[in-house]
Amino acid sequence: RGRFLRVSQTIPRGGPRSQIAIPAQGMIEFRDALTELLDEFGTDDQEPQNELPESRSMRVENKMFYFDVGSNRRGVYLRVSEVRNNFRTAVTIPERSWARFRDVLTEFVDKSSIKDTE
Repeated sequence: RGRFLRVSQTIPRGGPRSQIAIPAQGMIEFRDALTELLDEFGTDDQEPQNELPESRSMRVENKMFYFDVGSNRRGVYLRVSEVRNNFRTAVTIPERSWARFRDVLTEFVDKSSIKDTE
């Protein structure tokens, strides 16, 4: 049913695997939302943030994606949730990995754009 990017998260010691599927049509918006988050709140020095960004959401085809930033004793994280037809799944990305996650997504966006122009 079209092209998409599947993002999976595995948990050490045999934990469950979570995954979300980002349709190709939403990859640019997804990347831009992550870039805005990094520009406004990302830190390279791992200093704790006093204020966490507000949650954001976007619709792509029949799916809603939610970007929720939270913190716990391990630090700050981004939870990206995919919601469709009463089904919700999510991946969690630690703050130290946000920039790399964005860079990988940008690579996929660029490659997808090249294929669309051919």
